Amino acid sequence: MTATDDHAKESDYSMRIADLMVRSDEVLERFYKRSIICTVVVVAAVAGLLLDIAFLSLFTTVGKLVYYASLVLLLGALLAYLYSYYDYTHKGAAVNSMIADARKKLAEQEELEKLKEKIRTRIDRMSGEAAWFSQLMAPGAIESLDRDTSEERGNEEFEYFVRKFFEKMGFRVEHSTVVLSSGIYMRMARDDRKYLIYPVHPPRTLDEEDVRETYRELLSEQEDAAVIVTSGSFTQKAKEFAARKQDLLLYDRSALLEGIKGIVGALRTRIEQERRVLNEADTVRVLAEALKNDNGPKAGASS
Repeated sequence: MTATDDHAKESDYSMRIADLMVRSDEVLERFYKRSIICTVVVVAAVAGLLLDIAFLSLFTTVGKLVYYASLVLLLGALLAYLYSYYDYTHKGAAVNSMIADARKKLAEQEELEKLKEKIRTRIDRMSGEAAWFSQLMAPGAIESLDRDTSEERGNEEFEYFVRKFFEKMGFRVEHSTVVLSSGIYMRMARDDRKYLIYPVHPPRTLDEEDVRETYRELLSEQEDAAVIVTSGSFTQKAKEFAARKQDLLLYDRSALLEGIKGIVGALRTRIEQERRVLNEADTVRVLAEALKNDNGPKAGASS
C-alpha cells in the first residue's frame, strides 16, 4: 500500500464523517419539524376542548363532534410525537455510532501513517548506513580515513568508523574518549560487560609489545575486556599473546572487512523486511511490531 493509497483512505473516512454529520442534521431537522406539527395539533385539540367546555354543550351533536374530534387529535398528536421521538433516537443513535466508528478508523489511519513515516525514515537512515559501510569495503578505503584530516583533529574519521562499527555489533558507547598513558581509548559495553576499545590509526603492523601495553591498561582500568582495532595487521607473536587471553580481542583489516560485510548484509535484509511491511501491512498492530527494534539490525560479534 502506497502513501497515496493511505491518503486516499484517510480522505474517504473524512468524507464519510462529513456525510454522516449531514445525515445526523437531517434526522434532527425532521424531528424538529414533526415536533412543531404535533405541537400545533395539540394546541388545536386543547383549544377545541376548551371551546367545547366554554361555549358548547357535550349533550349537543356539535358539542360531541368537537369533543371527540379534539380527543382524537390530541391522542394522534401524542402518538405521532412518541413515534417521532423513537425514530429520532433510534436513527440518531445509529448515525452517531457510524460517526464514532468512522472517527475511530480515521484516527487509526492517521496513526498508521505516522508509524509508516517512522519506518520510511528508518529505511532511509539504514540505506545511508549501508551505502557508507559498503564504500569502506573498497580497497584502501579504511586506510585512507583521516588522510586529509588536520593533526589537531586527530584520527576522528577512523574513530567515528570504529564507534559506528561496534554500535552495529551491539555495543553501546559509554565514553567516546578515554585518555590513558598508551593512547586514546573508547569505553563501550555489551551484554553487561565493559570493554576498552583501542583504535590504532594510521594503519601499521602491531607487535606483541603493542598488544601487551593495551593489556596492561585493561588490567589497570579493571574492565572486562579490551579490543585493539587497526586497519593494519598484527604480528604472529601478537596474535599468539592475544590468543592466550580470553579478555583481549584483535581486529585487523581482514576482521574489519568481514564485520562490515556482515553489517551491510544485516542492514539490507532489514531494509527489505521493512519495505515489505510498508507494502503489505494494513493494521497498526503489525506496524507497531515492526517498530519494536528502533535501532536497526545488529551484526554478530565475538566477545
